[in-house]
Amino acid sequence: MTNITNLILRSNYLAKQIGRMEQILKASPEGKLYLKKRSSGIPFYTKYEQISDGTLQETYLSPQHPEFTALANKRYAELVLKDLYPEKKLVDKAIALYQRGSRLDEFIKAHPELMSLISPGLRPLTQLAQEWMEKPYERSNKYPEDLRFTTVVPKLLVRSKAEADLVSRFMHFGVPFHYEEIQRIGQEKLAIDFTLLNVRAGRKLYWDHRGMADDPNYLRKTHYCEKLYLEAGIIPWVNMIVTAETKDSPLDIQWVDKLIDFYLL
Repeated sequence: MTNITNLILRSNYLAKQIGRMEQILKASPEGKLYLKKRSSGIPFYTKYEQISDGTLQETYLSPQHPEFTALANKRYAELVLKDLYPEKKLVDKAIALYQRGSRLDEFIKAHPELMSLISPGLRPLTQLAQEWMEKPYERSNKYPEDLRFTTVVPKLLVRSKAEADLVSRFMHFGVPFHYEEIQRIGQEKLAIDFTLLNVRAGRKLYWDHRGMADDPNYLRKTHYCEKLYLEAGIIPWVNMIVTAETKDSPLDIQWVDKLIDFYLL
């Protein structure tokens, strides 16, 4: 996992958003929607369109008019594209520069054995993250039939959509992780959902996602695991992040991003 991965993911996201906005423009009626105000201060809407002789025609447009929503969406798409186009151009330029390589990249390729001798504090954070993420680890092999959800990481399957969303956010922010790494706690072998590394701080953390927090049987198992975690020094909100969801309350991705920013960046 490197910065180039995050740039490519961002570029793909921007391309999809641009395509979506361009489709809105393509399906939109002629004319533009404008908000005006009367001398009384009460706002009203008008539609401007070019007529056959080349002049602009202004027409009052009620919010109940069949074209109103389509023209409002058109105006929104035009404004969004003004932000998306330049960002996509910059991201693609960064990708091209990254793929061109640097003197450091050339050195690493030519002398990979020397990089391992350089002090960790001097090595690129992205390299440390990649080395840690690719390091072999013991992973849970229980219930492989439940690994049905694809992720942005090739060949990595997880057990729920929420876990797939978490993987996507870790990759977006460049946070290295191990999925269901076995933790030996006394006589027990437990697999916490994610083991993560705060590369900048050199600190390992855990992420426990409780996907069925409204299920009594699931909660009983969770409480048992919590006791073992505490005995092993794995403490919620100290070195373990906890998220949860129910049938009626799915995982909040905005909250996930804030947690990543606070604990892992």
